[in-house]
Amino acid sequence: MRKLLLINIFLTASIAVTMAQNKAVAKIDTTQITIGDQTALFLYFESKNLQNVLFPQFCDTCITGIEVVEKQEIDTAQNPKTGIYTLSQKIIITSFDSGSYVIPAFSFFTTDSTLLASTDSILLAVQTIVVDTATAFKDIKPPLTVPFTWQEIVPYVISAIALVTLIVGIIFLVRYLRKKSKKGIKSAPKIQLPAHVIALNALKMLNAEKLPEKGFNKMYYSKLSDILRNYIFNRWAINAMEMVSDEIMDTIKLQHISSQNLENLDNILRYADLVKFAKKEPVTHLITRHYENAIEFVESTKKTEEISQKENNNPILEK
Repeated sequence: MRKLLLINIFLTASIAVTMAQNKAVAKIDTTQITIGDQTALFLYFESKNLQNVLFPQFCDTCITGIEVVEKQEIDTAQNPKTGIYTLSQKIIITSFDSGSYVIPAFSFFTTDSTLLASTDSILLAVQTIVVDTATAFKDIKPPLTVPFTWQEIVPYVISAIALVTLIVGIIFLVRYLRKKSKKGIKSAPKIQLPAHVIALNALKMLNAEKLPEKGFNKMYYSKLSDILRNYIFNRWAINAMEMVSDEIMDTIKLQHISSQNLENLDNILRYADLVKFAKKEPVTHLITRHYENAIEFVESTKKTEEISQKENNNPILEK
């Protein structure tokens, strides 16, 4: 028993000495942000010996309500006077839900699971945009005049050339078919595609345009929002094109839709409003996530009875 006690005392003393030689600090640019804004979280670790030091991991799902926008590489520096090494990492975080979130303490370990040092926890407050209801509403400001650039004009020129080519091709095709048949051509009956087929085709065409890669973020989110609004109209006869985002969410909640799909739809519509009207610059991983969530929303809410011979006869829809 005496030997075990001496061993425990020795290990405790060793850990205490090791932690006393190291220092870990977590800092944040600001502890209060507005919903959708970003802030920088910095992690620092100081020690005279950096062998076998494991830096803590901070993932997208580590803290509910907080998302990682960017995680930079770990930087190492040494003080030439003291010989102390400093490891640092910058993490850009954001949140799309208001409330208070506790960023827990971060721990630094060796490869054999020995604790080296720990940081303090940080409280982050996410606030909604404050609306002053006491003042009168102001008129909408007129649109600003911005000069066109070649980067903006080229897509329209290409679209116009393609449209003219298509029209000329149709004219020649009609003339050819009229000459071939004296009795004329009977137009084929128009196939009424299901709402989800129309929406999925439109989403695939939007993704193929690669508008965010060309810098047209506002045009991309405008089209993405319109596709979902048209789908809601075709699917539930809700006039979503004439509604704001809050009215759409209040109305569509009456349908039998899962909470996850409602949350995904709400995030897409509100983020699209920020990009279109608040000039927010979207990040790449959120653009991809919103597109995937839009596909999932349509797939999860489509009418199962509409999956019929209409889809089998539709050459546009990819199986």
